[in-house]
Amino acid sequence: METLHHESSRRSDTFFRTFWTCLRQSNGALPLLLVGSLLAFGIGCVVAIIPDILATRYAMFHGLNGDQSCDSYELKPLACVTGSEEAQSAAAFWNFVTKGLTFVCNPIMGSFSDHGRKPILISGLFLSCLSALSFLLLVMAPTLHPFCFNISNSLMGVVDMISIMFATLSDTIPTQFRAAGFGLLMSAFYGGFALAPSFTLFLNAQQLAVTSLGLISTSFLFALFSMPETVSEDVRRANEEQRLPLRFERSKWIESCCYSLRRPFREMSILRRSLSLQMVTIVSFLSAMVFASDATLVLYYAQERLNVHPHDFATMFLLLGVVGILVQAAFLPPLLQVMGEHALLVASCLCGTVHNLVRSFLLLSTITRQQVY
Repeated sequence: METLHHESSRRSDTFFRTFWTCLRQSNGALPLLLVGSLLAFGIGCVVAIIPDILATRYAMFHGLNGDQSCDSYELKPLACVTGSEEAQSAAAFWNFVTKGLTFVCNPIMGSFSDHGRKPILISGLFLSCLSALSFLLLVMAPTLHPFCFNISNSLMGVVDMISIMFATLSDTIPTQFRAAGFGLLMSAFYGGFALAPSFTLFLNAQQLAVTSLGLISTSFLFALFSMPETVSEDVRRANEEQRLPLRFERSKWIESCCYSLRRPFREMSILRRSLSLQMVTIVSFLSAMVFASDATLVLYYAQERLNVHPHDFATMFLLLGVVGILVQAAFLPPLLQVMGEHALLVASCLCGTVHNLVRSFLLLSTITRQQVY
């Protein structure tokens, strides 16, 4: 028994040493982790105050007077309640727009990225800068309508940053280390989302918006000037030769546009090749749908019904990020070796089901108590 344990420990140590050596020697993996961390910090430092800013702004259009935000009221006026409900509806609608853009544009961007990851990565970071800039303008200009922020934030769906970063990382590390590399990249994101909301403890809304814009702009400039191209010249040449016959067939501009618009549905035809691929796609779709609704509405609901403040959100994101870092960076590689991909996927779905079930009961009990009192 001790021999088996010693052998397993030795293999794990060898795996980690080889993985870190490969990561250090790869072309672009460490810069990509830095870009991802800066982006996560930039987005995370304002995520806790966005519900209050938007709810207050919508409340102003319903008669809220003064400089106080809706978060400062213990007993919220009717304008704040109406503004919060309108902010929730707007968040749900614009989240749908964002995901729709991702669905349509992700295959197209994936095709373009086969000829170079860096331009797509820089484009996504530029759109993130636009979103951060629009939020700063929203905070500084009390009369600015949230529409400008909502539409600029939705444009981030044109380039799915997680997908392009995963593709970039896949170019730089061997296949056997990709799962661990993806986990490390996600832990960098979780680290940003864990620590950045704590900035609300000592910075006001305007300072947070400036910090967010500064961090995202830094990631954009770093990627622009320091991030290497990870697609090799041979791969780009092969991809170009593969697309060349299609270019001659699609000589007309309208036909080319229609071909691009139909691309997401053609890409989905790959699902017919394997039943397991269809099952994984269904699981991914349902998981993404639940995550999108949670990320969009839970913050607004907690602020309106539970009187939760940005400082409480900071604590929640800190706990969420710490757990995410531990799972992605420390637990994921050994769990993959012990359980395998299929069993780990089933366990993850089971944990998500239990989590949402418990939270649903808690929210239902909260609504019941509020109706009673």
